[in-house]
Amino acid sequence: MRAFLQKCGNEWFDDFVYSARQPLLDRGFTITPFNDFELQDLIDCEVFDKNDIIVGSVESTKVFWNAVGIQTPKYIGYPECLNEFYGRTIKRTRFGKITANDLPIFIKPVYDIKLFTGFVLEKSTTLHNIGMYYSNINPNTAVYTSEVIDIVSEYRVFVHKNQIVGIKHYSGDFLTFPKHSSIYKMIDSYKDEAPISYTLDVGIVTNIDSEKTIIIEINDFWAIGGYGLDGKTYCRMLIDRFQEIKNK
Repeated sequence: MRAFLQKCGNEWFDDFVYSARQPLLDRGFTITPFNDFELQDLIDCEVFDKNDIIVGSVESTKVFWNAVGIQTPKYIGYPECLNEFYGRTIKRTRFGKITANDLPIFIKPVYDIKLFTGFVLEKSTTLHNIGMYYSNINPNTAVYTSEVIDIVSEYRVFVHKNQIVGIKHYSGDFLTFPKHSSIYKMIDSYKDEAPISYTLDVGIVTNIDSEKTIIIEINDFWAIGGYGLDGKTYCRMLIDRFQEIKNK
């Protein structure tokens, strides 16, 4: 068993790559570090095999999927079975159909999660001159849109076999916690469609009377940030998800 771990120069690409190294060694994996510029050589030499795994960026993992003949899994995003938990109306449209009357509005890509990072579009001048700021967006770009909401705090919930195995804070007020009861309901509503490993990104929104836990998005468990999750847990989730993707 081999695991390809991405580096950036002499350093590991990210903390989740570093934290995966020792647990993978303990599981009997042979570790092969690589840099971006080495990817093409690995492909040309037909080094990658379906039994391997890769721990690194979205772009590098996409190259790996293609090299071993596996279609890149689709971005999960916003399953319809979870509509009651989003706390806002999420729509799919083309960027060119957004008008000044729709602003402010949050947008993010539908198909390619690395095409651009989701952001709030506030000004009509930005809308009309989008190419100056985001060269990857054109009128035909498929985007998700939603109204702008005030999210006080955000957490990443790690779900394995429909069980919570970790919760990590990543943005906002770390003393404002999500409601566990709401998270359990989300997982239960998604269990029939869910992959074996995924992350449930949740946010807390507040008003005068109460706090509400909502879903920010669902992420598949490959090329995913660990935010300090225990390395053994991370690797167990990663290996199981890779195997599930390969079996499909």
